[in-house]
Formats: sequence, structure tokens, C-alpha cells
Amino acid sequence: GEYQREERKTVHAAVRFLQQNAVPSGLQKRIRDTMQEILQHEHGQQTLRNIGEHLSVSVRDELTLAMLGRSLRQCGFFRLITDIPMARVCRVCTTSFHGPGDMLFLPGEDAVG
Repeated sequence: GEYQREERKTVHAAVRFLQQNAVPSGLQKRIRDTMQEILQHEHGQQTLRNIGEHLSVSVRDELTLAMLGRSLRQCGFFRLITDIPMARVCRVCTTSFHGPGDMLFLPGEDAVG
């Protein structure tokens, strides 16, 4: 619907800018793909916030556990944590999106956060 039209306009404007500034085509593709993923992620996060506004705290916590807990459990460190401690972890977590190949920290650098 309307969200997809806005997303296409945003990505199209970015691609046009990159082409006008002679950015290499491989980098243009990576930027376009990353922008599309980021915009979809942001839309999903906004939808989740909108849903959460209408829920009680306990139901919102259950939803967060169901969605974020599933993602966290993909990491071995969190795999065996039961629901109650995992719900506490989920309550204090923030999410951010990083595209494929993004450098989160450099080799030899402390991974803070």
C-alpha cells in the first residue's frame, strides 16, 4: 500500500542521487538493498510500537518475549535461558538494524554495548 510507495520513492531518490554522483554500481546496489531492508525493519518496528500502545504491560511483555526472545535464542548464550529471565532481558533490550557487511566494530577494538 502507501508504505511501499513511500519506500520506493525514498529508495529511487537515493539511487538517482548516487547515479548523479557517479558512485560505483556495486556500491549503489549494496546501498539500495540495505536501504530497502532498513526501511522494512523500521516499518515493522513502528507497527510493533503501534500495537504495543494498545496492550497491557503484561501482554506487551509477552509479545516482546515471543518476538525478541526468539531472535535472542538464536545466540548460544541465550539458548537455555527460561522465559522469566528472558522476559527481563527483553524488557531492557533495544534493537537496531545493520545491513549485511556492516562493520559493528573493527578488528582488535572492544565490542562495547
